[in-house]
Amino acid sequence: MTEVIAIAEQVPALVPWSEMAADRRAMLKQVCGGVNLNDAQFGLLMEVAIRSGLDPFRRQLYGLLIKGRFVIVTGIDGFRGVAARNGHVGTDDAKHTYDEADTAQRFPKTSTVTVRRLRNGTVGEYTATARWKEYARYKDGKPDGNWASMPHTMLDKCAEALALRKAFTETLGGLYERDELNSAGRAEQVRPTSAKELLAAPSEITVEDDAIEAEIETGEDYDPTAKDAP
Repeated sequence: MTEVIAIAEQVPALVPWSEMAADRRAMLKQVCGGVNLNDAQFGLLMEVAIRSGLDPFRRQLYGLLIKGRFVIVTGIDGFRGVAARNGHVGTDDAKHTYDEADTAQRFPKTSTVTVRRLRNGTVGEYTATARWKEYARYKDGKPDGNWASMPHTMLDKCAEALALRKAFTETLGGLYERDELNSAGRAEQVRPTSAKELLAAPSEITVEDDAIEAEIETGEDYDPTAKDAP
């Protein structure tokens, strides 16, 4: 009988940009090939990667330029993975509020999430609220994509990211969940001015593939992540 021995994949350790070999720099630039980052921005990306334990070479986080601003992004699974390694002990289900006109509670006005962290023997609670008007993505005056088909899920992710960033500031500070930025990339979004107008918007909704729907509008339609991995 032949014995099969599994050999663990050797993943190179993350190192600062200034210490990175030329071939590794070239590889990272290829991974981030859709965004023209400079050395300082690559340096910041690697500092956040080392701090968070998320690997840009495995597309667990990446840098984007949005209206000239450099932003480091991951998915909610990346946030959860970092939290799990740093004392996360629970997340409460989201609590919602609705406009009075939204009697069917189709679109949450706010989503509030509380996460708990164990640190130095004490469990702390960290609560954050995400507001629809600040995060929802619109197109032609109506919620776009998953913001139309799964409005609670989308706003809940933003609230959870806010709460996790508050609880784990030393590792998640400066890092954003990609759906927090969905509205940031559009120069102008025509939004209903009232809940009545929002509910009256046409409801022809196409649920797109997750990878497409999660795309952040950068002006270049580029999202280098293939899959979130904590």
